[in-house]
Amino acid sequence: MDKLLELCRNYTNLAEKDICQIGKIAECLPYFANLTGGDFFIDCLTPDGHEAVVVAHQPPSVVPSLYKSKVVGKQARRLNEAAVFQTFELGVPARDMIALTQENRTVRQYVSPIKNQEAVVIAVLIFEKDVTESRKKDEILNAFASRTEEAGFSEYVSEGIVLFDRNGECLYANSQARRIYELTGVSVSETGLKYRDLSLDGTNRYDLPDLPYPEDREVDIAGRMIRKSLIRESDGTFILLLKDVSDIREKERELVLKSTAICEIHHRIKNNLQTIASLLRLQKRRLGSQEAKAALDESISRVMSMAEVHETLSGEDGDKVDIHFMAASVARSVVAQSAYPGIQLRIEGESFLIPSEDATTVALVVNELIQNAIKYAVPTVINPVLALSVRKGEEYGSISIQDNGRDKGKGLNGESDSSGLGNKIINVLVREKLKGRLVRDVSEEGMTVRFDFKLK
Repeated sequence: MDKLLELCRNYTNLAEKDICQIGKIAECLPYFANLTGGDFFIDCLTPDGHEAVVVAHQPPSVVPSLYKSKVVGKQARRLNEAAVFQTFELGVPARDMIALTQENRTVRQYVSPIKNQEAVVIAVLIFEKDVTESRKKDEILNAFASRTEEAGFSEYVSEGIVLFDRNGECLYANSQARRIYELTGVSVSETGLKYRDLSLDGTNRYDLPDLPYPEDREVDIAGRMIRKSLIRESDGTFILLLKDVSDIREKERELVLKSTAICEIHHRIKNNLQTIASLLRLQKRRLGSQEAKAALDESISRVMSMAEVHETLSGEDGDKVDIHFMAASVARSVVAQSAYPGIQLRIEGESFLIPSEDATTVALVVNELIQNAIKYAVPTVINPVLALSVRKGEEYGSISIQDNGRDKGKGLNGESDSSGLGNKIINVLVREKLKGRLVRDVSEEGMTVRFDFKLK
């Protein structure tokens, strides 16, 4: 108190009553300092008005002071503490203004005028807060802004962006992040929020794995599905990316349900076709004509070929069929139902997908070709062999069926059966439905029939 009286009397033109008023306020400074955890000062103007003198300085006792020593008696210059002189001149408080202390430290000042009974400003009360950490945060934010600008980010990117310092305190959240937090019932209006407050899954800064790559996970919260990704920076800061994927997951669930329904439909169609085949077999047993029975056998085989396609589709995701698997299934089925148990079936080639509509057509053609080979080629040899080959080209796929028969192509190239139903089915399906060609090659080793189909 004595030091304050001495400084005011020696360096100012203040009246004694004004000095006493300043002294009474100075007696309260310890309470202010401990309550706020900051340094408090009282400055008075020198007679020339160009400088101010520090007549009181009260550091807090509960936390470290911003100053290494008290600065009572030192001068405050307009260049370094603009808020102080602005308050002296205007008589109104100045808030949140940057200043440079007598120890060359950057602080944030809050200045309030002290007025006497005549409403004249006789001194100013100053509260100072350290901005070193804030400056560091600003530097981090500037670096982050620079990186996001270079990467093409903006405030309107589709993902939420939240930046945390090395201690897990939130420095920045863009509008998308705030919108996501609002949807999930998390408030981001408060200051000093930590990672735990914004993690959405209750984890804190110390739960984070020390991974050199981004960590992705999805969180189900408040009926929303949020994907979060963590990106670590070399300086210890980290970025949390948030994206609301609720609509995407809902569409995925709908697709799964539709896919399941489609598979069930194919399964039921297959069952219905097998039922039709069973009814045809019952009808066949009642017939006495061998020609009629042979006709029903061909019809049963065609129905079962279509059933094979739907059997394959019932276990597939989507509307595509592995043509190698399906053609092999049809060939095995036809051979198994034939009257020649000694047929050796060889299958080779490539696996690739084609649309289900084309797969049904290909299955019917394969069925007819295998039936013809069994009908005309197999009876002519002791050890019948059928070879099925599936190939994929740039624009066309092809399937060939080779036998080792000695019929010289009778029934396929011969005039006696060129107008038969089987040949008509093959020619129409290959030419009209598959937009392909049918080629027959007869040699001493047997016959090869190849057809191709345009890939889509």
